[in-house]
Amino acid sequence: MPELLVSPNGEEGFATIAAARDAARKMDKSADAPVIVRLAGGRHRIAEAFKLAPEDSHVHYVAAEGEQPVIDAGERITGWQKQKLPTGAVAWTADVSAVMERIGAFRQLFVHTKDDPAGRRAKRSRLPKEGYYWIENVPGMNFSMAHRRGAAQKHTFVAKEGHWQAFRNIGDVEVCVMHWWHDDRRSVKSYDPATRTVVLAEETHRPLVDDMDPRWARYYIDNVFEGLSEPGEWYLDRAEKKLYYVPMPGETKDATEVFAAGPAAFVEFAGDPDAERFVEGVRFEGIAFEHSDWRDVSRASQ
Repeated sequence: MPELLVSPNGEEGFATIAAARDAARKMDKSADAPVIVRLAGGRHRIAEAFKLAPEDSHVHYVAAEGEQPVIDAGERITGWQKQKLPTGAVAWTADVSAVMERIGAFRQLFVHTKDDPAGRRAKRSRLPKEGYYWIENVPGMNFSMAHRRGAAQKHTFVAKEGHWQAFRNIGDVEVCVMHWWHDDRRSVKSYDPATRTVVLAEETHRPLVDDMDPRWARYYIDNVFEGLSEPGEWYLDRAEKKLYYVPMPGETKDATEVFAAGPAAFVEFAGDPDAERFVEGVRFEGIAFEHSDWRDVSRASQ
């Protein structure tokens, strides 16, 4: 079986898996005689999902013997500075304008250290820190309308005293409503401190009630600067294109790698079923996938 080699530094074979894929397209291959693409150890960066079409069938992407390759969708963050926050915590901050130019506003951040090389997903700053807030009132709605999705307004609610304030960059803030059998996550259009009225940028899928009980829904506030206080938390200021991360005890800038999550999908298979052209016989073996994001958070109800 023919073989191709991909190494992240490009010293041997192909520098990217996309280049190896394109070369494999020109080679004879079948289910009995696939092309083998071996990935050397290290991070194989992808700026977008790795796309496979019918002509990419019967190609096996496998780890080189004894090595651990990673298909990495993330963008490493560098250039950290220190800044004391209003909460008293000390954060690392970084200009992420170039990163956002490439991948947009990201919702996940991953941290790798020498003690934890596999990495962990950092926590977005949120309020309350534990548990949930409860909506005080939903104008223009009563509990008899709970099952009438078309009749109820699903974008405005009144917060309880002390739960909200004029948060920094209100457009960055997301409200995650936990009700029924799913969560409704929406960005915020506006907040009126005089009436404590929150207006969401889009209506939720279901009315703002808890479930079958006659009470308003519970929720938490995500990606809020004023909630950034605990080690391991982060906040993205989309307006200033600035990232804040509060390090865990013992973490140092020199010994820590931080990655912003990139594309939401690692691999896309694009066949043509109407023409009976399919992507077949593709394998990924011994390869890790790291640092993908989740973007279309308001499109699915469950």
